[in-house]
Amino acid sequence: MKLRNHLRLVVFVVAALGALATGSLGCFELKKPPCAFSCAEPPHRCPENYSCGDDGLCYRDGADPTLCSLIPPADGGTD
Repeated sequence: MKLRNHLRLVVFVVAALGALATGSLGCFELKKPPCAFSCAEPPHRCPENYSCGDDGLCYRDGADPTLCSLIPPADGGTD
């Protein structure tokens, strides 16, 4: 009888820990800023769902570009 109670307690604790772990991981959401990456250097690539702008910055597709407060990278031209 004691073994059965002990097993129930172990099963309960494992289930509770699993529920807590799943719940805490389910709340994570990756932040997707309107712009936060440079694409000034070749091959001018951006992360998925971002596009390279004429100013050398990656802009999130569908985001308002006025929300971007980054300074565009220098053009690297001759002095």
